[in-house]
Amino acid sequence: MIKCSLAAILAAFVLASCTKNPTTETLIDETVTKKVVYQISAAKDYTAPIYNNMQTDLKLTVGVASTKTGDYTKLWDTTIAGHLRSFPQSNEQIEIEKTFQLVESTEQLQVSYYIRYNDNGQLEQVASFKPVAKGTMLFQERISL
Repeated sequence: MIKCSLAAILAAFVLASCTKNPTTETLIDETVTKKVVYQISAAKDYTAPIYNNMQTDLKLTVGVASTKTGDYTKLWDTTIAGHLRSFPQSNEQIEIEKTFQLVESTEQLQVSYYIRYNDNGQLEQVASFKPVAKGTMLFQERISL
């Protein structure tokens, strides 16, 4: 009798754990919108004669890196070139706003800039690269030249 009861309990357990239509959960990667705002201005007054020949190249880049493979894809870039004096003071800053769509579960937005100062062939370079944290929907980058 114990053998029959044990067999019946085991059979009931096996039947209860099986279903005819198992549910499969599909995870949908949700696309999010992120905004990047570059705020660009001169760091100081450059009217002194020492700056007469100072040319500047500012390159802005936004890309996305795959969190699975590490592959990087450039989404947008631009270069602003001119005399250092052509950049406005902070109260009149240049503002560049861009919006990007990405799948935050598998991609990370990356924001960078590169500045090259050229004073009659004497070069100085500055660069910045920043990954945008997950959950950040507005990223502001202040650049003072």
